[in-house]
Amino acid sequence: MGAPIKQIMTPKITNTFIDGKVVQIEDCLPDDLDHNTLFHHHDRAFPFPGAQLGELQQYRLEPSERSPALNEKLDQLRVLLKVPDEYVARVALHEIMPGQFIPPHLDQDYFGGLTIFLNRDWDQSWGGWGIAYEGDEFAVTAPKYGCGVFYRTPLYHCTSPVYQRDMRRRSIQIFYVLAETLETLKSRAPKIISLEALAKNA
Repeated sequence: MGAPIKQIMTPKITNTFIDGKVVQIEDCLPDDLDHNTLFHHHDRAFPFPGAQLGELQQYRLEPSERSPALNEKLDQLRVLLKVPDEYVARVALHEIMPGQFIPPHLDQDYFGGLTIFLNRDWDQSWGGWGIAYEGDEFAVTAPKYGCGVFYRTPLYHCTSPVYQRDMRRRSIQIFYVLAETLETLKSRAPKIISLEALAKNA
């Protein structure tokens, strides 16, 4: 008998919140993805060239730098989320350091943003949760490897701080943007705040 055929899991929606503006998804990554190798390849880009204090650490991940399996997953996610054809995906590696968080913002220039969590064995008490809200309704997503959360923007969202001293919250971040705005938006990075800086200014 030949080797058993490996079943490839396709992404699935697990929950929606705030009238469908927040979508939680599982099976967003191929089985062979190694985030440590992915980030090690770009170690010299963290912090990315030209980064200023208070900017999120990120590195744009071009299609040629992504495995065929990862590109296939991203194509499946695009279909699942019903992203219109006129929008293209801007894909980047993101890293939030200990004591840092992203404050509330709208991302109003995009169709939406998708965060795919990369840390294996992330303890929920370490923070880095994704939080979205509209009026009195909140949606909270704990980091879990291979799972993702999509925000249909404009929508206020942020993260809780990373509390664990020796851990960094790593993710693949995808923004679906109009093709004609890709070049003007590619260098933007959300502002990030550190608990240490807040304490010093208190």
